[in-house]
Amino acid sequence: MTPDRSAQPPSQPIADLQIAIAAFVAGAGWLFSIHALAEFPPLLFLGSRFVIAGLLIGLLARFASFAELGRAVRLLLPAALALAVAMMAWIFGLKQTTNPGVAAFITSTGNLLVPVFGLLFFGWPVGRALWISIAVALAGMGLLFLGPGARVEVAHLFLWSRP
Repeated sequence: MTPDRSAQPPSQPIADLQIAIAAFVAGAGWLFSIHALAEFPPLLFLGSRFVIAGLLIGLLARFASFAELGRAVRLLLPAALALAVAMMAWIFGLKQTTNPGVAAFITSTGNLLVPVFGLLFFGWPVGRALWISIAVALAGMGLLFLGPGARVEVAHLFLWSRP
């Protein structure tokens, strides 16, 4: 009898390859977004992303009745609206920034803030590793602004809202 391989974690080289592919796809998404915003108005770009994603999810969703669908929509609507506002702020920041590299770094530091807000609002426990990560990210952020011509832009404030 052969062991079930689906229950085993991937080997280290496979896991490294998966991380590399995820980083490549994320970077390609950034480049696509920057180039798309050069051609499309921000609301059209954002709206088309939401419509396409909604259609894809809708094709996979199974609801027994329209009442069940309505209940799901009522439960998801507040989160969808919050995501839409956050995405619009991110798109506006991305459209206004002069340095996409700084924009990408700032956006990625937003992920470190989720556990901090969880601590403040919900009392989630936060480990020492998070505080060390925040310190390293702040040092990196400081290094981004050392070069000549580096400046803090209003667009940077909008980029932290990225979900």
